[in-house]
Amino acid sequence: MDLRRLEHFLTVLKTGSFGSAARELGITQSGLTKSIQTLEDTVGVPLFLRHSRGVEPTKYGETLAQHATLMHAQANKALNEIDAVKNGNAGSLSIGVTPSWLMEEVLPKVVSELTKARPGLKLIVMHHVSSKVYLEMLLAGGLDMFIGTEQDLSETDDIEFISLMNDVHGVIVRKGHPLLQKEHHVIADFDPYGWVHREAGTHYGRRLEALYFEAGRPLPTPAIQSNSIPFKGARRNRICPPRRRNTSLTLISARSCPHSFSQPSTR
Repeated sequence: MDLRRLEHFLTVLKTGSFGSAARELGITQSGLTKSIQTLEDTVGVPLFLRHSRGVEPTKYGETLAQHATLMHAQANKALNEIDAVKNGNAGSLSIGVTPSWLMEEVLPKVVSELTKARPGLKLIVMHHVSSKVYLEMLLAGGLDMFIGTEQDLSETDDIEFISLMNDVHGVIVRKGHPLLQKEHHVIADFDPYGWVHREAGTHYGRRLEALYFEAGRPLPTPAIQSNSIPFKGARRNRICPPRRRNTSLTLISARSCPHSFSQPSTR
């Protein structure tokens, strides 16, 4: 049913006159008459009784009026909401954020300012440790955007990567670790200690593989595999039993542990 003709119908019903309704709508009376006739043809019954004082609704017109009022109001509401979404004042925005960005002071400030500027916008912030998972969610339509490490976009043209900043990665170890006795390191220095690896195919996993490849050494089998940054940090800081101090290593972003991070020179 044409919403424009429903508006014409409701205006005639309100004014009780085709002439008055046509002036209010800003159209010709003949055009309005034709619109109402088309609507009557659509529903298959007369909607108005015409008399010398104007028009009044038939019993069919009264029935239609009950529904048309609601339909017209809902249509206007839908159009207003669509306009709000177009202007960024409504709808929802789903953002995936990796842990290192959650530790930054910038993101909470941006989120706070966005919710104040767009009070009708529903902001959904998701947390996962892996940018690879976020990319899969983005491709599947589960996210509008994510903030994390750059991913391989060679297989899709539908996603744009925007660089926000350059990050520094390095090896973290527990306090008092034997590696801290040296200022500069080569890859071979890490071999006596077990690595805590990220899951295969992640940015950190590929970075570690590249380090060993560039050094011409085989990638060691991980002592532990985990995608949890808090767990990996706990491995560094846990109090261990005597004569069994934890010496495992992991590769991580500087922003994930800004207060304890050091970047050894690696060749």
